[in-house]
Amino acid sequence: MSHRMTWQIGTDLITGGPHLNPAVSLYLYALGECTRAQCISRSAAAFIGSSCAFPFFDWVAATFKLPKLTGPEYNERKISVRVGMEQEIKATAALCAVIAACSWELPIKDNYLMKMVCIAMMVRGLIQQFPTVGPSMNPAV
Repeated sequence: MSHRMTWQIGTDLITGGPHLNPAVSLYLYALGECTRAQCISRSAAAFIGSSCAFPFFDWVAATFKLPKLTGPEYNERKISVRVGMEQEIKATAALCAVIAACSWELPIKDNYLMKMVCIAMMVRGLIQQFPTVGPSMNPAV
């Protein structure tokens, strides 16, 4: 878990903040924390990055006989589409609330490392709480 948090914190530091996915970028745009161009470019980068990265790392895993990459634990027989959508909405709302609290309200807002650790821990918790959303919460997972 620590290597994933380190990766997430590092990418957030390099890219300018907790734009974990296009939904979060749209949320930050709605709050006025980024421009329309930044929102669109970050969302496009997330889509393009995940579209390119998954096939590449799937190929790497197959080539070097590593464990196969997996996605969210979605099974239509166990979980309906409606329940999956509800989990996605709840997880995204909770993630945006934590980002807002950590970035603007809590005493840790001025400590970048603590803020990112808090957000990274929340992402891990949400993935455990809502297993159908998994990598959609954070494409870097």
